[in-house]
Amino acid sequence: FLAPDTGQAAQYLAGDFNGGVPVAMTRTPEGFVYKAWLRPGAPVLAATAATAGAVQDAPAVSAVIPAAGGNVTLGARQP
Repeated sequence: FLAPDTGQAAQYLAGDFNGGVPVAMTRTPEGFVYKAWLRPGAPVLAATAATAGAVQDAPAVSAVIPAAGGNVTLGARQP
């Protein structure tokens, strides 16, 4: 998963694939990243926020894990 870095100090992610538990994303030059092994083609729901406590109130995004693997970019239109 990839979320844009808009200057926030941190970014957290929770989704149906991890039981809704907020996990810290890692800052990279491309943005905030969280890596997980998920089945290609699987539908997922995910939400991100700048704090772990705010994830539960953040809007969820539905996406599909790319068939060839790779990032699901959050904050962008999903296929």
